[in-house]
Amino acid sequence: MKAQPQPGDRYRQEFLKGEAEDMGEVLSLDDSVTIGLGTFSGCLCIKDWSPLEPEVVEHKFYSRAVGNLILEKKVAGETGRMELREMKFAAAAQ
Repeated sequence: MKAQPQPGDRYRQEFLKGEAEDMGEVLSLDDSVTIGLGTFSGCLCIKDWSPLEPEVVEHKFYSRAVGNLILEKKVAGETGRMELREMKFAAAAQ
């Protein structure tokens, strides 16, 4: 992904012909995401897929402040979801 992503940007995540052809696409830069930890605005949403597994599609939501918030994975019509449930902050180095 580019350092300054824009909706519609597409990119390869990895490529080894016939083995690993994962792709990504930026869908949105300003999604609002609500999880158990709260609501996060201005989130990046990307879609991941591979032409080698067309029945598998992932949507990932990222917050600038926190990182990955949600992963939704759809496989052959069934959807699973993982979301961030806990954050721990390390003490600042002295």
